[in-house]
Amino acid sequence: MVGEVGRQSPSPRQPFTLAAMRSVTAWIPVEHIRDRYDYKPLTGELVVRRTGNVLKPFNRCQVQLNYRGDRIWTSLGRVVYAWCVGEWPEPTVDHIDRDPWNNRIWNLRPATALQQVQNTSVFNGGAHNDKTGWRVRPRIRGERKNLGTFNTKEEAQAAYAAALSERVS
Repeated sequence: MVGEVGRQSPSPRQPFTLAAMRSVTAWIPVEHIRDRYDYKPLTGELVVRRTGNVLKPFNRCQVQLNYRGDRIWTSLGRVVYAWCVGEWPEPTVDHIDRDPWNNRIWNLRPATALQQVQNTSVFNGGAHNDKTGWRVRPRIRGERKNLGTFNTKEEAQAAYAAALSERVS
C-alpha cells in the first residue's frame, strides 16, 4: 500500500524524526552532566568522574555525549556552560576571546550565530579570511555589500573602515 512505509516504526538505529530534530537541551538534563563530569575552572576542562579522564573534543571542538543509549554531538563550550550555569545556552555559546579551545566559564556567553560572526569580524576589523584572501562584506542599511577580496588583512580593514565611514556620513 502507498503510505504504509511512513507508518512503520523505525529501526533502533533510526530515531523518530521529531526526536532527531530536538536540540540537546531537550535530550540531556543538566543534572545528568553534573553527575557524570567534574569541572576544572582554572583550565576549563571537564573530567569524567568514572574514569578520571579529561573529556576531549573531536573535530571542531565537538564532544559526543551518551544519554539513554543515544549519542549526541554538541560543542564542549555548551556542555561547560550548562554544567556551570545550570541551564543550556540557547541557541549556542560564544567564546569571548574567540578561542574555541578556551572553555573557562568567564570566556563563555550565550549567543546567536549572528553574534558569533560579529565577534569574529570585529576581531579582524570587519574582514573574513577565506581561501581566496581577506573578504569584506559589511552590512550597510540592512543590506550585505560585497566590497571584494584583498591580499592582506590591513587592506581589507581599510576598505571596511571606509565603507563604515560612508555609511555614517
